[in-house]
Amino acid sequence: MNVNSKALSGNTGYEGHFVVVRGFDEDFLYLNDSGREDGENVKVSHSIFKLAWYYPDEKSGNCYAFKKLIV
Repeated sequence: MNVNSKALSGNTGYEGHFVVVRGFDEDFLYLNDSGREDGENVKVSHSIFKLAWYYPDEKSGNCYAFKKLIV
């Protein structure tokens, strides 16, 4: 998913970045974030994730899906 990495890290401004959502539960999303040294299975609250995903407003979120084709 394309997110604002500055919002994920609690900073102001915008820096586009892709993360992979590995899973979620009632309180958190679990991400793989190649922009961090500890980027495997990073735990992020739903509210922080929404700030990062819906930047600059809630109409701006987007998502990409990929399917592996076996030829």
